[in-house]
Formats: sequence, C-alpha cells, structure tokens
Amino acid sequence: ALSGVTSLTLSGAVSGGTSFTGSGSVTSTATSAAFVANSATATALQATAAPAASASSSIIQLGAAIAGGAATGNYIGINAANAYTGNFLHFELNSLKRFSVDYTGNLKVYDTSGTKTVSLSHDGTNGIISSSSGELQLSGSGSNQFILGDTGTAVNLVFQEASTITTVGGKAVTFGTPASGDIFNLNQSGVTYNIGTLTAASAVTLDATASGTSTKTLVVNGPSGLSANLLELQVAGTAKLSVSASGAITVAGMTTTGSYTQSGTSANTLTGATTISAAGAVSASAFVLSGAAYTGGSGTTTTPLFLIQPSGTTSTIWSTSGTYQGINAVSGFTGDLFSFQLNGASRFLGTYKGEMKITNGTTDAVGLTITQAASATGNAILVSSSSAATLFSIDVTGKIASGESLPGVPIVGIDPSSGTAGDLTSTSSALKPYAGAGLTLNIAAGSAYTADAVSSQTKLARCNLSAPTTLALTDATTEYVYVTASGAASTTGVTCQFNKSTTLPAFSASKPVVVLAKTVTAGGSITSVADTRFFIGGVQNYVAMPASSTYEPGMIVKMDTGVDNGVLTSTTGSDAGVYGIVSIGATTAGAAGKIIVMTQGSAWGLSSTGTTRAACGGTTTTAGILANITSAVNACVGNVMTAAAGSTPSVLVNVSPN
Repeated sequence: ALSGVTSLTLSGAVSGGTSFTGSGSVTSTATSAAFVANSATATALQATAAPAASASSSIIQLGAAIAGGAATGNYIGINAANAYTGNFLHFELNSLKRFSVDYTGNLKVYDTSGTKTVSLSHDGTNGIISSSSGELQLSGSGSNQFILGDTGTAVNLVFQEASTITTVGGKAVTFGTPASGDIFNLNQSGVTYNIGTLTAASAVTLDATASGTSTKTLVVNGPSGLSANLLELQVAGTAKLSVSASGAITVAGMTTTGSYTQSGTSANTLTGATTISAAGAVSASAFVLSGAAYTGGSGTTTTPLFLIQPSGTTSTIWSTSGTYQGINAVSGFTGDLFSFQLNGASRFLGTYKGEMKITNGTTDAVGLTITQAASATGNAILVSSSSAATLFSIDVTGKIASGESLPGVPIVGIDPSSGTAGDLTSTSSALKPYAGAGLTLNIAAGSAYTADAVSSQTKLARCNLSAPTTLALTDATTEYVYVTASGAASTTGVTCQFNKSTTLPAFSASKPVVVLAKTVTAGGSITSVADTRFFIGGVQNYVAMPASSTYEPGMIVKMDTGVDNGVLTSTTGSDAGVYGIVSIGATTAGAAGKIIVMTQGSAWGLSSTGTTRAACGGTTTTAGILANITSAVNACVGNVMTAAAGSTPSVLVNVSPN
C-alpha cells in the first residue's frame, strides 16, 4: 500500500492488492492496462470523495477536462477531442453489444443478439426515438402506463409522415376514462378527418348541447359531383333512410314524427303509406303547404302546387298562371275525382265524367250560393260548350243572359221587370212599340231574351235597351219589327238591336227571334202598330200548325181536334177550345211544322186577319178577335196578362210531348 503519495507515474501495469492513498495524481504511461483487478471480492477502483461544485471538473475525468458539466459537480466527465468519432460508452456481454453512447450523443440499447437497437438522439430540431428493426413498444404496470407531458406542461403528438394507429390482433382501443370528463376535440379548422366504417358495440350518442343553440349539430359535406348517397342509415345492411347527393330523401318502412322542412327543388318520393296524426292547434295547421304555385311555364310544366296524379299520367292543360291543387286521374278511371262526406253521407262530389253532385243534409240547407263582388261585371253563372260558346248564363244582376242550353222551349220574351216594371200597356212598358211622327216608330226602354241574329243564330242572350230609341219604317209597307241580342256586351247583357222585315224572321225552335210589332204605313205615316210582344213568365209549348195556314205573333189559337197537339186560328166562336197566343210564328204556311204558343202569361191578342189587336185577358170585345174573349178565358190563356205593379212573373218553361 502506498500512502501520502502526492504524485505517481506508472509505466507498466499495477496488479495485486496494492492500494494508493493520497491527494496527488497518478499518471500512467503504459500502453496496456495500467490497473488490473484480479480479485472479484474487492473494488478495483474507488473515488470516494464528493465531486467539487464545478462545471469543469469531475471525480473521474476521461479525456480533457469537461467544460459544460453541472455546476453542482460531476462524478464522471468525458471530453474527447474534436475529431473523435468513437463511442463515449460501450457495454458488451460476452462480446455482444448491449449499450453505447457515440460521439454524437446517440444512445443505443441493443437486443440480446447485439445487432438490433433502440436509439435515442436529437437532430438539432427534434428529439428522436427510433428502432433499427421492429416496432417501438411502450409498456408499464400502472393504470396510466404512458403519459405525455406533465402537470402544467402540455405536449402534442405529431406524426412526421402519413401514419396509422392500429392494434395487434384486433384489440380494442378506448379513448377516455369513464366518468372522467375527458374531452377529445375533432373540430379543428382546416383539418381533414377521414372516416371509414365505425363499429359501435352500443348506442352512439352525438351530444352537442355544449356547442350552443346557434351551432349546427352535424354537417355532412360531400364532394362536388358526388353520385352516391350523402347519408344512409341501414339495418342489417339494408338501407332504411338515405339522403342522395341532390338532397332527395328516401324512407323505407319508417314513421316520422315532429316537423320536417325540405328546401330546394329536389323531390321526395314516399313509397309507403303516410299518416299525419297531429291535431290542429291555435294558428298551427297539421299540414301546411306554404310555398307559392309555379307560374309561367307551359301547360305541361306548370304543374299544381299540390298534385294527385298516378305515376305515368301526364297533362298538357295546366294553367300557365299557376294551379294550387290539381287531380289528374289515370285513363280508364271511372270513380269520383273527389268526394266530401259527413259521417259517411255524401255532401259534395265530382265524378270522372265532370258531374257535380250536391246532397243537402238538412231541410234548410242551400244547395248552391254564389255571391258576386260589389263591383263585379262578369256573369254569376256561365255554361259553355266544348268550343267555348256560351250555352247558358246568368248575369251580374241575376237575370238570365242566355238560355239556349235549357231543354225544350228556351227562355225567350220580354222581361216584365224591365222598363216600367209591371206596366204592359203604357208607352213606358218594356220595349213598348208605338207610332211616332211620320214613319218613326218609338220603342221604350227595356230588356228581352232573344236570338243574336235572324239567321245562322249562335245563341240566345239577354239584351238591354237603357233608353228609348226609334226605328224608321218604310212607307206603304207592312213590316215586322224585331229585336236581336247582337250589340255590345254590358253588365246587364248585350245592347238590343232593332230591325224590320216584310216577312217574319225564320222560325227557330232553339234560338227564336222576338217580334215586337206588325206595322202598316201609308201616305208617309204609320197607320197601324199591332203590338206582338209576349213576356217571360208563362208556359210556352211547341205546337203543330196546319200546312195551309200562317201564324203571326199575337194570334189567338184554339185546339185542333184533328191534329195531335195542333192548333187553329179562328175569327168566330166562343172561348171554348181557346189554347193560347202565338209567341213565335211563321208567315210561310207549314214552315218547319211548328210554332211556339204561350198558354199562360202576359201577351197581346191579334185577330187572324192581322189588323186588330187587344190586350188578351181583358173584358173588351173587339171586332175581329174571338167574339167572346172575356175574363173567363183567362183560366186558359192566363189571368196575369197585365202584371201587378212591381211583380216579376216566374220564369218557367214547359214543353209539350211533341
């Protein structure tokens, strides 16, 4: 043992049990091991002193003195030369590498073969842990086996390249600890989250209550040009609800409750029955279509806002101004297009034929009510043909403006409520014809139902003369003055037009022309005005006329017992057999084989010679008229020949079997 040595230089090896104690230094110049420990029971080299508190010194110094050690002291310090490229530390087991620290500071831990390593290094920017072969495995025995960061110091997990997080052997990876309040944020702006198939062992809950009421709960944003479904919900691989890229929703076997809002132009197709069981509430209807009807397309494309139409059925006649509700049944359908019922009892229905049927449920029910606007100018009722020709109409005043569609004898004649209502005799009664100065025939104001022409008639219509007018007659001529509904249209009918002819207008059973008077002129003045007016409110019949006779308006006729429903004129005899007064006649014997006779109502009687006339129903006996026309005849011809002031006779039509 050597003690008290302050400086010792060795040029060879020191072995055996020699010990050195001192405060100096020991220097070896040997080229082989300077100190050799041959005993396994003793410590070969001891440095028992505490290191000095210096960053540039160490108890054991290898190479030059260190320069950047711990300021509180260092046990071992290694400071190699700048050109050194070896290891600072290198451990082996039976010549197999186990651990090393190279000159760059790279720490390597080897496997049992001494060939595979785990390295810990730093590239000047990031710390690096790498494996030369296989994966990096982190394991531990605690409940938190791998912890990133420390309390108060957060760290991030960053992947340098495209990477995968997976398990070995299909193991489950759990994010978060139950009831721990852990939060995993997947809502970073500008970040793409690629998600494939998610398999849930239990129900999945998407809870967005913490995001606030103005934040969307779920947004699915597909790429432009997407052809597959944007969203699809399945049961056992079968789609139950899907949303296509265009926004169309397909639901199979599913009941939806609550509210549903669909925007855009994509159509939704429901292939199953749909039930809306919600009840109406205050200002809340169970079913609402709040959109506007489409307008401006063609008769094919301007489809209704609400349309009932079987698949494959089309229409080309929708209004281009738009339709709110439409029904278009398939060809061959023979049921009702709509049917409104009350507890199983029909109230209002429309058939496939276009028939409208109203069934009143109570004795005080009104079958149909039409209320016109105060300033209305159109007809209250209009019936037209397939070619849009007017068949029957009631104007805004409630008067029949056209009646040619009525069966049998049409409504035709003077309106007794026009002119001076109820006055049939004075010069102010409706369309009263009377002589004026010279060859001027005066015609009072009034209204009539008559044809629109004397030939090629197209309709019957109401005409109106709002103020008295005149008509110039031809001197030394017998003429028939008639009225047609051929003027300009107005709210009370078209304007009456007056004309004259030496013969009666052609007979027409459905569109007759009303004759007002038979006039005779001579010497520049009117010598006779036979008033042939007749008024609506009576019964008119078709009757047969003998081929050898002519029948002018106003003539009194009696029954012809030799001809079925035939009549004869007579200038003699009693009231026996009196039938009525001719309202529409013919000057050609047997023309069309028919005339129209009024059997009840207001009219004028004319003798068969056509020269004398009188108000039928009066008690005056006038030469040339049936000798015994008295009030008793009124039972046959009618006792309302002169209507009471202000009264309006009923508009009734009766047609004979012929």
